[in-house]
Amino acid sequence: MDQKELLKKAVEIYSPTNETEKIGEFLVESMLELDFDKAYVDKVGNAVGEIGNGQRTILMLGHMDTVAGEIDVKEDKNKLFGRGSVDAKGPLCSFISAAANVKDKLNAKVIVVGAYDEEGPSNGAEFICKNTGLKPDFIIIGEPSGTNGITLGYKGRVLFDFKLEKE
Repeated sequence: MDQKELLKKAVEIYSPTNETEKIGEFLVESMLELDFDKAYVDKVGNAVGEIGNGQRTILMLGHMDTVAGEIDVKEDKNKLFGRGSVDAKGPLCSFISAAANVKDKLNAKVIVVGAYDEEGPSNGAEFICKNTGLKPDFIIIGEPSGTNGITLGYKGRVLFDFKLEKE
């Protein structure tokens, strides 16, 4: 499967937060087809693929869920339109393709994670951080942040509950 076909098929799968089983299975099948050493859906629903071998580990993490709402998938010239094409199935599919293309050229193990629930409280990424014991040498996160460069970090986000009572 070529890169363009991988992305188009991924975008065609409707996958809002908490409905990612189908996209997870598709990504695992695609990684195995691209000769990943192993690929599986973990116990919380992340699609995980491992490829390559070496002393260093590179983690490439993107998310496979989208906000709710369907958008027709269409191509116009060399552009693909559809829910998730940019945020963030595009980066995730790029990670899968890149890892497959460098398997025999890179002296490293590459782990690609399609995290679930990023559009919610990020339970998929939290699971990877807190429960796998994974300590990669490098982490690349595929989250769109503009078209003019690479973002080296975010300042985070704040969530809070607010309750107002009036007598």
